[in-house]
Amino acid sequence: MTVEKVPARLIWALGLTQIVGYGTLYYSFGVLAPAMAEDFGISTDFVFGLLSGALLARGALAPKAGRWPTATAPAA
Repeated sequence: MTVEKVPARLIWALGLTQIVGYGTLYYSFGVLAPAMAEDFGISTDFVFGLLSGALLARGALAPKAGRWPTATAPAA
């Protein structure tokens, strides 16, 4: 099995797009949360609490999700 070296530019480009993507997501959530709260008839604090809960759940499940492809991959 040969391992190909990934170009450093590709890694930097992926990292930059990840940072911009997360920044855009979090900024837009802060702008849209009051309208979302009004539409759903809940408080803005509750909307941000749901975001916090979702981030906590994602962090808690990330290790298991990271191991899953390796555990279920077919043998080479």
